[in-house]
Amino acid sequence: MSKCLFTACFILLVACHSRTAPAATAEKHLILLTRPGAALFVDRVDNRVVMQKDNTSQNRFCSFRIIGWADSAAGIDKSKAVEKERYFQYKVQQDWKALAGGDTLLPVFFQERPGLSEQLKEGVIVFETPEGRQPDTLIYRDSFGAWGTQLFVLNRK
Repeated sequence: MSKCLFTACFILLVACHSRTAPAATAEKHLILLTRPGAALFVDRVDNRVVMQKDNTSQNRFCSFRIIGWADSAAGIDKSKAVEKERYFQYKVQQDWKALAGGDTLLPVFFQERPGLSEQLKEGVIVFETPEGRQPDTLIYRDSFGAWGTQLFVLNRK
């Protein structure tokens, strides 16, 4: 009996100290804003995610995965969902600007990441950068929802 108890305790002890990562790990973002029922994040992304590799323009563009808004109330009102989809596909890039050393940069293009749910929208926004400088701040002026104006400081010293 004590052998079985010892074996069971040993198995339990080994299982508790396993080096495998937990199944549900939260994704870490460069910047994350949350409010009840919604989240907005910004992450840097390699330009090759949305553009072909080109050595001459490699340092002339900067890409960000953005908007990744997670909205728990997305499926409630169908007309609002249609408006939100239209905004995300055609107007969201007009609400973003980047600052790089005092220069204001407008997006070159925006590409939505397809196949996500109604509650989660993501896309990659690309800015052309002067002389290879990277943006130090992103500005988002939400013309659709209730986020208002948000400043995302990227280069904290």
